[in-house]
Amino acid sequence: MGAVLFDPQELEARVAGDRELACDVLQTFLQETDRALARLVDAVGQAQAPAVRAAAHYIKGMAGNVAAGQLCETCRELEAAALAGDLTSAPALTARVRTLMGETTSAMRRYLDA
Repeated sequence: MGAVLFDPQELEARVAGDRELACDVLQTFLQETDRALARLVDAVGQAQAPAVRAAAHYIKGMAGNVAAGQLCETCRELEAAALAGDLTSAPALTARVRTLMGETTSAMRRYLDA
C-alpha cells in the first residue's frame, strides 16, 4: 500500500502524544503552504532546476514533519527529477503537489477542528 494523505496517529507519535504540540506543528505547516507552493510554481515556470529542487525539498521536509506521506513522496520524485536536471515531469508533478496540498490541508483542518 502507498503512502497515506495525512496520518494523525503518526504525527502524534512524533510529538509523544502531545495533541497541543501536534496542532501547533500543523498550524505552522498551514501558514507556510501557500508561500512554499508559490516558490515551486515560480521555479517550474522559469525552468530553473536548482530552484525546483530546493522548493521541492523544502515542501518534502515540511510534509515529512507532519506525516503527509503522499505529498512527501511526490515532492521526493520532483526533487530527484530536478536534481537530475530533467524538468519534463515537473509541470505534472507540480500540479499533483498542488492537488495534494489542497487535500492534505483539508484533512489537517478536519483534525484541528476535531
